[in-house]
Amino acid sequence: MRARTITAACALLATTAALAACGGDDDTSEPATPTPTTAPSPAPAPAESPPPAMTEPAPSGSDDAMTGMDHGATDTMPEDAVPTESMPAGSTPAETTGAAEPAASAAADLRVTLDRLLGEHAVLAVFAMQKGIDGAEDFESIAGALDANTDDLGDAIGSVYGPDAQEAFEQQWRTHIGFFVDYVTATAKEDEAGRQEALDGLAGYRQAFSQFMAKATGLEADAVAGLLQAHVMQLIEAFDTYAMGDYATAYGQAREAYHHMFMTGDGLAAAIAAQQAAG
Repeated sequence: MRARTITAACALLATTAALAACGGDDDTSEPATPTPTTAPSPAPAPAESPPPAMTEPAPSGSDDAMTGMDHGATDTMPEDAVPTESMPAGSTPAETTGAAEPAASAAADLRVTLDRLLGEHAVLAVFAMQKGIDGAEDFESIAGALDANTDDLGDAIGSVYGPDAQEAFEQQWRTHIGFFVDYVTATAKEDEAGRQEALDGLAGYRQAFSQFMAKATGLEADAVAGLLQAHVMQLIEAFDTYAMGDYATAYGQAREAYHHMFMTGDGLAAAIAAQQAAG
């Protein structure tokens, strides 16, 4: 049995060798690529993608915060994309605003101007009153800066209502500054009657000036009077606190007086813009 197996194996090997010999001359196929003997170089690592741009998150609970939670959505509109459905072909955003753009720009400019100048007035008034009670050598300089601020405010009012309104505004505005000077002078002299007289003058100014601004802008006189009352008392309180030597509280009150004038400027600018738009 074993002899048969050996004989069959020898016959199979002989047949395989014969077939290889016969086909060797006719094989025209390209030789197989030899197997490299060294390990292939590792493929280069893909370039690292830049980190996504950081954007300020929308306040919690806002509509923007809710719509932004798309969990991986990639079909969001780029920031510089402009919807085309509401614009004619070939037009630009500026061309579609029409005549509304100059009016909106003028209103914004007026608001910024009034906010800046009224805030500046508050700061300069605080410093002037402090310089006055201290008898500082540069009092005249700060007083001059405060008067220049009045000129700028008058220019802003005049640009809307004309030179007559500008002159009336500047006269009344300088009058109320004069009452603050009287209050400082009376405080330096420890003259309580003089202090009260100055406060009475400021109260009368508040009524007259609120009527003037209400007539010019269309605002309610009581609303204007309320804004002016807050302004007057903030300056008086900041000064009194400073005169008593409580400087930390005084400068906190001075900041409040400054911030309040932005609210005043916003209210006046909005009323003037609405008045101008109504024609």
